[in-house]
Amino acid sequence: MLINNTQENKQLGDISGLLCIDCWEMDSPEANDYYQTLEKNIDFNQFDSILVANYELALNSNDLCQYNVLEVYSWSDYEPKMLLPVMKEARQRKTSHYLQKHLKSHSFLILNAESFQHHVTTYVPHIKNWLIIGGSWGICTHYRPLGFDTLKTLPYNFYIAPWTMFNYVNNGINDDSLSWVDQNNGLYRLSNPSDQKTLKDNAPR
Repeated sequence: MLINNTQENKQLGDISGLLCIDCWEMDSPEANDYYQTLEKNIDFNQFDSILVANYELALNSNDLCQYNVLEVYSWSDYEPKMLLPVMKEARQRKTSHYLQKHLKSHSFLILNAESFQHHVTTYVPHIKNWLIIGGSWGICTHYRPLGFDTLKTLPYNFYIAPWTMFNYVNNGINDDSLSWVDQNNGLYRLSNPSDQKTLKDNAPR
């Protein structure tokens, strides 16, 4: 559901966190077009943190987002709660090479809400706004352990645009069961509990 008639106008360049959901290596024209669209529209250097929620990955320390998790949460400071989701979700997929070339020391494989909040509050507490890329629009982006249905409960702002979602469907935001706040510039913010409180406080009495 779309919430419009608001004064919000968050600009893409003002968002300092990037969350990537199931940005896998895929051999298809549609995937190539999607990743090239991201390349044209996003300055990956603007992000202070890139968190990768790629499920079903093959364990591979050459994948920088996996290596960084091991370096920080296993070799340096052992944190089982950060490592167990990586093991639980491991399968055979690979992180997209389009995304790989943008991963740096600030890029981590993070797969559930507890890990997300621990990492953000520990290392990047200044980041309140996150852009989400990935797919596919529907089950993966909505119902993964770190999908929209969970993210709406966290105390952060999460933004998408139709072009940030792989396999986005026409009118997807309008027809969605979740609420999205129009930023009046092509971006949409995932509605969270604070929005409902604001609506309630501002309701006619």
